[in-house]
Amino acid sequence: MIARPSVIRTHTKVVSMSCFVRMRVVLIGFVLAPICAFQLNAQSPTPEGTVITNTATATWTDANNNAYTPVTASVNVTVGFKAGVDAVSAASV
Repeated sequence: MIARPSVIRTHTKVVSMSCFVRMRVVLIGFVLAPICAFQLNAQSPTPEGTVITNTATATWTDANNNAYTPVTASVNVTVGFKAGVDAVSAASV
């Protein structure tokens, strides 16, 4: 294992390694924060009634390199609705 110095000496300045680590973490935070915020706002829920289909296909060969017929299966899922109450203003009669 190579020993690393706990301080870096540049000319007459002495800067600790933990200072560099903190600066890197802060810089990475500033770079990633807008990206993460954009991703959170860009996602919207899937509308109710949407049908999502998931299909899988399996292919395989045995130890003698004999190929077998591929098997395919699918499943459909329909997005339901979230139960709740819609609050609207009273209608005039």
